[in-house]
Amino acid sequence: MKQIFTVLALISTTTLQAQFLVPDFRNGFTDEDFAYFLGFDVAYTDEDPADYSTLTDEEVNYPFIGGNESAYLGQYAAESAIVTSTNRLYTFTDQTLGIRVYDNPTYSPGEILLQAMTYQGSQSTPLNDSVKLYYRTEAGGDWILYEAGYTNTVSTTDSTSNFFVAWEWDTSSLLIYDYYIQFDYELAHSSFAAAQLDTSETYDQQLDGYGLNVDTNIPYGLLFGLIEKSPEKLIYEPWETVTITADPNANYEFVKWVGDFGESTDNPLEITIAGETDVQLILAPRDYTVWRQIAFPSNHGGGISSSDWAKDNDYDGDALSNVMEYALGGEPENPTQEVYFQTDIVAVDDVNYPAIVFRQQVAADDLTYSIAVSSDLSSWLTNADVGGPYTSDPEIIQLNDDGTQLTRVRSLTPLDAATPTPFIKVNISFED
Repeated sequence: MKQIFTVLALISTTTLQAQFLVPDFRNGFTDEDFAYFLGFDVAYTDEDPADYSTLTDEEVNYPFIGGNESAYLGQYAAESAIVTSTNRLYTFTDQTLGIRVYDNPTYSPGEILLQAMTYQGSQSTPLNDSVKLYYRTEAGGDWILYEAGYTNTVSTTDSTSNFFVAWEWDTSSLLIYDYYIQFDYELAHSSFAAAQLDTSETYDQQLDGYGLNVDTNIPYGLLFGLIEKSPEKLIYEPWETVTITADPNANYEFVKWVGDFGESTDNPLEITIAGETDVQLILAPRDYTVWRQIAFPSNHGGGISSSDWAKDNDYDGDALSNVMEYALGGEPENPTQEVYFQTDIVAVDDVNYPAIVFRQQVAADDLTYSIAVSSDLSSWLTNADVGGPYTSDPEIIQLNDDGTQLTRVRSLTPLDAATPTPFIKVNISFED
């Protein structure tokens, strides 16, 4: 059955494309020397070739110096794909995307440069090891996999965590009539927001340098704020210095950066580009309503009913309510019980004190943690009681990659005291 869904989706030059590279070969050549394509026209077609009967030959494949805004790319493989009213190509299954390219049949491209942007967050990004180029040498001929693969690739992100990726192929040794490029995404959904394709009759390497990809621990699709990079571009020179700054919105608090360099709580952070560089920004939620969108993999809290993610419900049946999972940094859809508390002994000036280590939210405004000690498991003392303090100030011993922290608190009474207080508990209160 013929299935064609055609939606005009020209993508004008906006900030979405701020990091798309303008290849050198666009300058100083005639129209016959290269072809430039921009935009999506077909969300899905099962025809071979796709039905462009409503477009003229020039609109489909005519090379035009500076860009032909009437040239289109077609999505070839995923039946679930749609072009939305926001002019983006979306898929909602794990089907492979195929970007069908209709090249000018008067020459074989020696250079193919495809640049793409995934909208808002790199948790659903193209997988480099899945990228393939198929071509044929004549109309209606057999498709041939280009075994050599891409020559170069680079990836990076912009201030709102849009993900940019570029692939470059040296096809100067091939005879090509037309071709398509396919790839898979990390997750079973994608938001292919923009694409730019350039071809040239000769090969002249364009992707010479490294990308800087800054991800976050916040799931794909949730607005978290800005990550500013200075300078902000697709490709960085080796040993170039870049400053990255986290500017989270009111729902989150900055915790740290994690990367090949280790980790840092500096914000802004200055890094040196020595190769393809991946950095993760760790943020902490400020309240339960934000956390539940992060912590429930089922569509970030929206894929299950409101009663399921209600604070008093125990969704995974592990004897911890959702709000306790929140307070202790648990996984509310994982029934495997984690270890949230550990006992410890802290030596101060060769004197041993009992202590407790526990996980807690870093920035939660709706949670209060207090520590109590006891000598007999009957009478409990907190620092607010007469005669206090009874416990030390909290000591942060580790910032976790999920936005929680490991905290240690010790009793101020030594273990060898006449009346020690070796029993310690954590009281957690939640204010809705």
